Amino acid sequence: DDVRYLPLLWRELGARLDELGRRAWALEESANRLADAPFDPRSQVKRIARGELVGPVNRGIVTELVLERYAIARDHDVPPRGALPDATLAEIARARPADVEAFRRIKGVPGDTMREAAPRLVDAVARGLAKTPAKDPVADSLAKRRVRQAVDAAWPRFQDRCGELGIATELVLSRAAFSGWFGREVVRGRGLAGAETLEDRPSPFDDGSWRDEALGDCVRALREEFAGSGESA
Repeated sequence: DDVRYLPLLWRELGARLDELGRRAWALEESANRLADAPFDPRSQVKRIARGELVGPVNRGIVTELVLERYAIARDHDVPPRGALPDATLAEIARARPADVEAFRRIKGVPGDTMREAAPRLVDAVARGLAKTPAKDPVADSLAKRRVRQAVDAAWPRFQDRCGELGIATELVLSRAAFSGWFGREVVRGRGLAGAETLEDRPSPFDDGSWRDEALGDCVRALREEFAGSGESA
């Protein structure tokens, strides 16, 4: 019964999209979201690596555990936090078990994960510890006050334009995604330290995309004002 109204809902939404001339936008975004994109652990790592777990070594351990949790969840067709809750993953990162015996002393590990995946998670801890923390000049640049100020000033302008168009801002970009993307635009546009090491990433506003069609003029104006460039990175 919880899905019986979906055909009617789609007809209503489809009619509204046609009225606004935005059906193609919706279909493009749906296709993008259904695509099998590579798993990006950063948002989960940011959520978990707090308090005692700050710092590059701890972040490396948490990253390896998040990646292994995702693989375990895929293997067993369960949500990642069903395979291993965040709080338990954080406890594993703090305890840094060196073997399965030490791992089994950690509380809160679901039974199936404890029985079937303990060695994999111990290995993930070892991989995290083995990594040499690398200085990240890009992260240092993004943390600079003038970059944060530019992002903070641009975000409400971006929200306002989305509101004028009747588009939910979070559908276009989350606050975190906007900060990462626009922060890099500022670093690159102003030639700040780390600009030369910025990796090439697809822009959320690629030419011809629905985001570019809807908000291209807005983001180009924001780049010009805050990053010194109206060109896409």
